[in-house]
Amino acid sequence: MKILITGIGIVGKSTFRRTLKSFLSKITMGDVVDIDGDYKEMPNSFDKETFYIIEDVHGPTPKACLPLQDYDLVFYLLPAFFSHFIFWLKRIAIWFENGEGGWDKETKSRVGNKRPYSLLNIPVFFKLLIHDFKNRRKWIKEDKEILLPFSEKTTFVYPQWRIRKGIRFNLF
Repeated sequence: MKILITGIGIVGKSTFRRTLKSFLSKITMGDVVDIDGDYKEMPNSFDKETFYIIEDVHGPTPKACLPLQDYDLVFYLLPAFFSHFIFWLKRIAIWFENGEGGWDKETKSRVGNKRPYSLLNIPVFFKLLIHDFKNRRKWIKEDKEILLPFSEKTTFVYPQWRIRKGIRFNLF
């Protein structure tokens, strides 16, 4: 079974992928393999007895790792504006600590000067945040239109940031 986890950037896809892998590993007898499409290549063949959880930010676009019709189940993560903003601030804090962030799959590089805690990185990181929030509605609308023909196998997941408890995934 191939499961896609997708959504726009910085919405909790990796955390959801790891959570789903942990859950499926406990309740199934078969293997569960998780793949981050930004960093790992797709296998040449897929075993029918294995659960493949594939995270791909480009899932509903032509740049996708696999076409949508190849998946048995699609999870689209769609946080509320405030939760999405908190996710971004937390990610920027990590990037600031590391001195780099914002992976670009095509150039296989990150933005930032690679110097931890460098104040010069802050404008670069916030520029990415502003760019994503300016395009947020448009990207979500485009993704929903592309997913419409696959609605029978698509589930919307609503990640929510909870103070002191971290992220929670609501499926409804």
